[in-house]
Amino acid sequence: MTPSNSLRRRASRALLFAISLSLAACGGSGNPDSGGSTSGGGSSGGNGQQPGPDLFLNVLPPGSNGNSAGGLGLPVEGLPVLRYPDNFVDQLSLYGNLSYARPGLQATPCNPPLAIDSHAAASNLACNYFKAEGLEPVDGTVVSTVNLTAPTGGNVTLRRDRWGVPFITGDTRQAAMYGFGYASAQDRLWLHDVLRSIGRGTFSEFLGPAADTFDFDGNIAVVAGYTEDELSAMVELARTRFGALGELAIADLDSMVAGINAYIATLSGPALLQRPPEYVSLRLPGLGDGVLPFPPRPWTRNDIVASAILIQSIFAVGGGNESTSELLLQRLDPAFTAGATTIPRAACEFWRDVRHASDP
Repeated sequence: MTPSNSLRRRASRALLFAISLSLAACGGSGNPDSGGSTSGGGSSGGNGQQPGPDLFLNVLPPGSNGNSAGGLGLPVEGLPVLRYPDNFVDQLSLYGNLSYARPGLQATPCNPPLAIDSHAAASNLACNYFKAEGLEPVDGTVVSTVNLTAPTGGNVTLRRDRWGVPFITGDTRQAAMYGFGYASAQDRLWLHDVLRSIGRGTFSEFLGPAADTFDFDGNIAVVAGYTEDELSAMVELARTRFGALGELAIADLDSMVAGINAYIATLSGPALLQRPPEYVSLRLPGLGDGVLPFPPRPWTRNDIVASAILIQSIFAVGGGNESTSELLLQRLDPAFTAGATTIPRAACEFWRDVRHASDP
């Protein structure tokens, strides 16, 4: 597939996103002829303690811990088993304990736990099983702070709360993006390396020949399998197609990449134990001496694009049949064409009546 065709495919997906917004309006209680209604919430303000509908909560998979070594860490003297690093599985426990929630979960009072040790395994309070998701860490929960200077100028502050979640502030947008790349490598350097290889269809070359790595490469070859020149062309097409917005996106990419590479450069001396152990423990056949090179080759724009292609091509192939629904609406009322901002009432009501949904 040529770069221009791939860009068209992504543009078509953007159009499908717009269509899905229209269909969401059609499926809601708003007036279909007015495009539906929207509602918004306030901000949690970062203190994580405000009750009510404007409190944002979340719970995420393991990995946000600032420890790129990950895994089980090193043996701890006196313990019979290896100990997980701090914050490695606490959110997993938070979510998993929903299995033990008491009947009749209540929305209030809503005081989400500030760390895993303030979470109750069994509770009838819904907020017990999630954590606050503010733009600032909850007051008094910052446990570490890293100060950086971005290559483009400007200071960056990377704070982590008691959940290990990074909060990044920068003097400029590019300084903040640099901190974002740095923090993401702190959390998931090995995963970054894996994803950029899978996204290129070169996982078996990276990790060694095996049935699973060949399967990954084969799946990507069917839906993507771009060359380096094509990956580079996608970036340049963003610049020419979207103008100032494209330039900003490329600047963001460059700052993020610089942050990833800056973190890798710290993994020596006292920080040697922060290196992902997979680089020395995964000794698959076909890798020469069986040890993956460290440090890995520097990150580039193309690595970010390759990772995004993997996510888009494999993990985002589901969807809600938006294009099929659009075709149905167009057959019901030809006035609903590309670029339409309102949905004809009769067509919308018919679509709502025949779609696959729960109908009490």
